[in-house]
Amino acid sequence: KVKYGDVFSVQLLMQSDQPLVSIPLAIKFDPRALQVTSITEGDFLKQGGAGTSFSSRVDPSSGQILITDTRSGGSGATSLGSIANLNFRAIATAATSTVLQVQTIAPVVLGGGSINSPPPPNQVISLTPQ
Repeated sequence: KVKYGDVFSVQLLMQSDQPLVSIPLAIKFDPRALQVTSITEGDFLKQGGAGTSFSSRVDPSSGQILITDTRSGGSGATSLGSIANLNFRAIATAATSTVLQVQTIAPVVLGGGSINSPPPPNQVISLTPQ
């Protein structure tokens, strides 16, 4: 359970049996219950010391986060790692549950093809007043 005003983190983990070089994804959240405080790149595409290009954009009115992480160099990442770390502040003033949902994820493999990756299950967060 998360209390009103608390800041908490959600880590998005990834592992692949094919070498990945880019991961665009969209995440949905309830902007009446949660406020994004920061988004940082994880270590998944940085495996082996590779350079990366990471961008994120938050639309607080629609409750959507867009993230793209791309690896440079001639290899892809496969081992378990974090795509991104999301930090939220609970702003709901009444007891409620809210959901974080990965709406789309479209990993790109080495060589440019994409793989079909079903989104992970929704993350339910219980919020309580102060």
